[in-house]
Amino acid sequence: MASWIVRPDLIDECLAVVSLADIAEPDLAALAAVLLAINEAGKQPTMARIASALRKAKNVRWTQEGALGELLDGIGTGADAVYFAKQVAEAATLRRLDDAARQIRQSVADGIGVPVDDIAAAAQQTVMDACDAGRRSGAVHVAEVMPEALRLLEARFAGDLGQEGVRTGFGSLDAMLGGLRGGQLVILAARPGVGKSALASQIAATVARDAGPVVLASLEMSREECANRMLSQQARVNLRRMNEGTISADDRRAIVQAGSDVSQWPLTIADAGECAVADVMATARRTKRRNGGDLALVVIDYLQLLQPGISGKGVSREQQVSEMTRRLKMGARALDVPVLCLAQLNRKADEVGEPRLSHLRESGSIEQDADVVMFIHPHSKEDETQVTLIVAKQRNGPTGDVPLVWRREFVRFSEPQPARHAAFDRHNGDIPDDDNDGDRGPF
Repeated sequence: MASWIVRPDLIDECLAVVSLADIAEPDLAALAAVLLAINEAGKQPTMARIASALRKAKNVRWTQEGALGELLDGIGTGADAVYFAKQVAEAATLRRLDDAARQIRQSVADGIGVPVDDIAAAAQQTVMDACDAGRRSGAVHVAEVMPEALRLLEARFAGDLGQEGVRTGFGSLDAMLGGLRGGQLVILAARPGVGKSALASQIAATVARDAGPVVLASLEMSREECANRMLSQQARVNLRRMNEGTISADDRRAIVQAGSDVSQWPLTIADAGECAVADVMATARRTKRRNGGDLALVVIDYLQLLQPGISGKGVSREQQVSEMTRRLKMGARALDVPVLCLAQLNRKADEVGEPRLSHLRESGSIEQDADVVMFIHPHSKEDETQVTLIVAKQRNGPTGDVPLVWRREFVRFSEPQPARHAAFDRHNGDIPDDDNDGDRGPF
């Protein structure tokens, strides 16, 4: 605090790394509050002005004769104010972690009869909250931001999405979104049974193959079911016949080859079961750490199956979902990774032509927290192969429609080909005229 008196011009610099709550000693915190009030009023913290404010605050220690003078003894120029502010902030984080450790020990001691997974999830959340409480805003001058913004624009002008976001494998979607970018929360929503899990796993596989490590957290399917779907997608083998064991020798060879290929990709499948956002983010952090700080994408299937972080009387389902989407967004930013989270649409989406943002089930906060919201919309029940991926919201870009083709037998989406190309491929046997199970084609 003495350095703030000597160098009041550094107070605002210090506030970028420390807060009043970080100061453990009550009298020092009281002095800091007075100095901040004087600074906010645009006045100089003279000794007379400080003493007057302390007397009004009825502070006993600093109003004693010579107390402020003793504080200033040996302070020098006060130029190291920011350094000491960082020391105070780090000490505060350590205290919060110590408090978190005590809470965790207590929860373990009181945890007889409580599922171990619940205790572990609560412990992870407690530690995260302790660390997050000490984070200050990263405010910087616009001149520091502009070079990176211009670099990303140049990369996009050159068609290099890799410099901006990871590619989904769908060219039209990548062009509209600029790829999936770090820190984004992307919501993919649809009614049940129209392929949102298939589209998410296909994007996960593409990103793992081309961009880097991916975490796929499935709360709806087991690891084996996820793997079988991925094999069907990559080998172009009918999933139903795979499950029935009625595939041909060629299909079997294609599956073996697909399995060999997929096994080489940095894809982590988390059979999440009953878990909270904290569990998924913990898996993502571990994966990023094990891959030397590299993580390209986190996929969650799906939002409404996540365990809420808050519960009890008076807590509505809307509040629970709001809390989960907020934590997903915070996690995406903390890890600097795009989070693709699936969500259900409510039944009203079946009663109108196209799904709308208001059809997101259980919470309007999904729309508010998400950077991108997309809907899968089948054209008709008679022809489910023709679907539209509707980009209904994009915080920093255009909205619009992306036409796709849905092949349910291969649990796989593709982009429609121009009629001339499709006819050529059909002539060469790459696209079947019917539901020939041998349609594998290029990846």
